[in-house]
Amino acid sequence: MLLRSTGNGNWTLEPSGTQMTLQGMWGSSPGDLYAVGVGGTILHSTGNGQWTAQMSGTTQALAAVWGSSAMDVYVVGASGAILHSTGDGKWSPQTSGVAVWLNGIAGRTPCDLWIAGAGGTVLRSTGDGRWTAAPRNTFYTLTAVVAGPRDVWIAGYGGTVLHSAGGPFTAEPPATSEILLGIAVAGTSVFATGTASTIVRGR
Repeated sequence: MLLRSTGNGNWTLEPSGTQMTLQGMWGSSPGDLYAVGVGGTILHSTGNGQWTAQMSGTTQALAAVWGSSAMDVYVVGASGAILHSTGDGKWSPQTSGVAVWLNGIAGRTPCDLWIAGAGGTVLRSTGDGRWTAAPRNTFYTLTAVVAGPRDVWIAGYGGTVLHSAGGPFTAEPPATSEILLGIAVAGTSVFATGTASTIVRGR
């Protein structure tokens, strides 16, 4: 299912052309949109309400999509799957070195990329196609990551919130024990959402 809004509070369905469950979405602009999901599904739209399937080269479930620009797009998913595209509709795999679910990806810059996944997995890349594991701060599954020019925030199970300002990640004092599934930064505040209608706010 795909929903669209012009920001007026109303949402309309757009035909996706697939029966697969869609799990992640990102766009570099209103005219460059991606949606990803199970079965290796990758859809692209130019913002005209029509979505076209792209060949991912995998049948793994895909959980998240993010890019530093329209010409530098990443997708992550099950069994350590990482795919990269230069925006030409073609996708190439990258080696993650892990076999767990990778649930979120974001970057401070094209050369400072972060992935969060199951079992406390955190991976980092300089954008050269190679990924290395960061020291674990938790064994909870990590579900989402957001990055700004300086800070990286990661959310996960057990109310986990990890933060890095350029150095090692540190665990924030938990505000809940619920599973946190999304995280976003707005100004100087950080918001995370999760199960049981949970919304938490940090500094």
